Amino acid sequence: MTDNKLNNDQNKLLIFLHIPKTGGTTLTNIIRNQYLRNISYSADRSGLIPSGVLDYKDELEKASTLCGHFWFGVHNYFSRSSIYITMLRNPIDQVISWFYFKYKNPQYNQFDSSFEEYISSDEFNYFTDNVQTHFICGDGTADLERAKQNLTKYFSVVGITELFDESVFIMKKELGWNNIDYSKENSNPSRPNRNQISKLTINKIKEKNKIDLELYNFARKILENKIRALGFQDRQELDIFKSTHKGL
Repeated sequence: MTDNKLNNDQNKLLIFLHIPKTGGTTLTNIIRNQYLRNISYSADRSGLIPSGVLDYKDELEKASTLCGHFWFGVHNYFSRSSIYITMLRNPIDQVISWFYFKYKNPQYNQFDSSFEEYISSDEFNYFTDNVQTHFICGDGTADLERAKQNLTKYFSVVGITELFDESVFIMKKELGWNNIDYSKENSNPSRPNRNQISKLTINKIKEKNKIDLELYNFARKILENKIRALGFQDRQELDIFKSTHKGL
């Protein structure tokens, strides 16, 4: 395993902004297989706010990557050049996955009420209300235009969970990665899929996540354009990769 150059500049720090329940644990393991010096950012230790990166100031001078749950903007707290990547997920599935991971998993917090009650509860509003846009804006707000600008200006690749294999393949091509084989990590096969959730509840999720839905569709179109632009040989390589991994 050897460090790769990022956009022909090995001094750039690769920042993986890991939004919860978007396939980020699996992607983090892929990233770690590419680089020798990786920092795993702990939100429990440093919080979600970008300035939390100051807890890692000395390590960042030599690191190749910074991966973890934090809002956009950490690059403002160090002088090195950097490049972002992230994953976005259809917010309906992201919200469902978050609830069953966080509140119905014996390893974590328990929540006695139902998923339907969770969606209607103001107490848990942050993680049911445009959380992906909050992360991309970087200050706890959900400003769609600012989020789009951040994705366009600062992110090399914005992956899509529903197109996980395609996302990883594009990252491989743009960032010079080598082996991108993976196993699914941190998934919950016992959680219901959206077809098992009432239409009323699905509509509530959509209503609370209008901005996330727009941001997701915006990013998905960008990724799909990159996929369509692949040459014949790359398309063949992608097809083989997809046939052996089957996505998340």
